[in-house]
Amino acid sequence: MSQRMAVLLTCHNRREKTLACLRSLHDDLDGRFAFEVFLTDDGSTDGTSEAVVAEFPEVHVISADGSLFWCRGMELAWKQALTGSFDAYLWVNDDVEFLPGALARLLERVEERLGEGREPAIVVGSVVDPDTGQLTYGGSILTSGWHPGRMSKVEPDDHDFVPVDTFNGNVVLVPHAAVERIGILDPVFSHATGDNDYGLRAAAAGVPVLLGPGAVGVCSRNPPATPSLRTLFGRKGLPIRDWYVYTRRHGGRHRWPVAFISPYIRALVTLIRGMR
Repeated sequence: MSQRMAVLLTCHNRREKTLACLRSLHDDLDGRFAFEVFLTDDGSTDGTSEAVVAEFPEVHVISADGSLFWCRGMELAWKQALTGSFDAYLWVNDDVEFLPGALARLLERVEERLGEGREPAIVVGSVVDPDTGQLTYGGSILTSGWHPGRMSKVEPDDHDFVPVDTFNGNVVLVPHAAVERIGILDPVFSHATGDNDYGLRAAAAGVPVLLGPGAVGVCSRNPPATPSLRTLFGRKGLPIRDWYVYTRRHGGRHRWPVAFISPYIRALVTLIRGMR
C-alpha cells in the first residue's frame, strides 16, 4: 500500500488485550505497509503504557486522566495524528485480534479499488466471535426512516464490498479525503454513539461507506449491562446529552423527539417491573 496510514486506538486497563491487538497488527502489516500507531491511554493503572512502550517503542502514547472513554479517547489520538501527513486513518478497538493476513488483504483490496479510479470510501472491517465465528461488530443499515437507533448488522460478502449506512468503530479505515469533508469524531459523544454518528455524517455528506469483504479479526461482544438507572444514564449507556444530539442530528424532522425519549421510557418501565 503506497499510502501512509495512522492507526488510532484508545485503551483503559486492558494491558494484555491491548498488547495482543498491537502484536496482531504488526504481524500483519510490518514490512508491507507504512503506518504509525497513535494510542490514547485513558488513565490505565495496570501498566499498559509502560508495557506498550517496552514492546513497541515507536508507538505514540498519549496519556489521559481516565475521563475520556472510547469516543473522546479516539478523538484525542486522531487530533494527534492530524499533525502528520497521513493518507488514511485506521480505527482499531484494542480488544480486536486480527486474523492472519486478513487486514493486509483488506488494505490491498482498498488500494486496488483506488487504482481503478473509484472515489475514496470509508471501509469497515467485520469482526467475529472467537469461539462461534458469528458476526459481532461491523457495518449496519438503518431499518427505520426516522429512528436512527434502529439498525441491522450486515453480514460481509466473502468477495466484494457492500454499501452500509453506518458502523461500529472496531475496525474502520477512513481516507483523508473524508476527513477533509466531514472532520473527525465529534467529542460531544463520550463513548459508544460516536461511531454510528460518524458513519451517518459521512453518508449524509456523500462519502461512500462500504463493508469490506470477509472478516478481518476476532472480538467478543461486550456483555449486556445489568439494568439500572446508573447503567441507563452512564457513559456506557445512553447519556442524555449524547443521545439528544444523535437523535436530533439524524432522526426524522418531526419524530426525532419520539426516538429520543423512547429508550428511556422502555428502560424505566423494565426497571419498575423488575422491582415488583
